[in-house]
Amino acid sequence: MFRGITNKRMTKLWKNKAPMKIRILMWLPIQDRLQTTVNLKKKKWKGNRNCCLYGIPQTTEHIFFICELAKTVWACFKRG
Repeated sequence: MFRGITNKRMTKLWKNKAPMKIRILMWLPIQDRLQTTVNLKKKKWKGNRNCCLYGIPQTTEHIFFICELAKTVWACFKRG
């Protein structure tokens, strides 16, 4: 709840029966709180912000959906 506005997506997330670890993992990217290299650079991190496999900035979208490694992991979940 923020200034009287209820975020229905967040309400559904927290009422979900998934394990707390999964709910937190889902909450982090929604709130842009995942420790991606792009977000770490905003905090003056000195490391390389690019993906070691593709050389493009490591954003939340890249980690979860674009990177071939992520696609392989998601494919494993779809099978099981």
